[in-house]
Amino acid sequence: MLMEDAVDNLQGEIASYIEKTLQKNPKISKDILKKFLTFSSVVDEIERIADRAVNIAQIAYFKNKNKEKFSSETQYFFEELNKKLLLLLSDHFNMLEEKAYNKKYEEEIKEYIKTFKEVYKLKLLMKEESPATTMLFSELIANIERIVGNAETIAKQLSEIY
Repeated sequence: MLMEDAVDNLQGEIASYIEKTLQKNPKISKDILKKFLTFSSVVDEIERIADRAVNIAQIAYFKNKNKEKFSSETQYFFEELNKKLLLLLSDHFNMLEEKAYNKKYEEEIKEYIKTFKEVYKLKLLMKEESPATTMLFSELIANIERIVGNAETIAKQLSEIY
């Protein structure tokens, strides 16, 4: 919760800074105004990512506390997904320098998740996964899919002003 509060406070500080800057400079250009609004929107998306990261941490805590275990294949899936998410976020930071938006990682992650959802259903039917972990799996995937969507929104917004 401390991290979520810190991100929420940062979001408020940035919004306040933008508002004060606009009040001090009422004749600000449309281009600068568009950038300010985009940055404000990006901050909102980052805050949503932080909220989802907190959700994931809470799910992991619950999983560990209750000694729930994913199969080794599902564990491997999440490890690989984590690597792909890091590549996605790294790519988006690089986009700021290169000024080019590449959807490659979003599409790759979406396809990876879609495929593994089908595999997971089969594993559940074959009793290779416990029913108790199914809720955890679904919640983790839902939060990760939302993070990918937030990252995609950030990239689109920034690509429009750079």
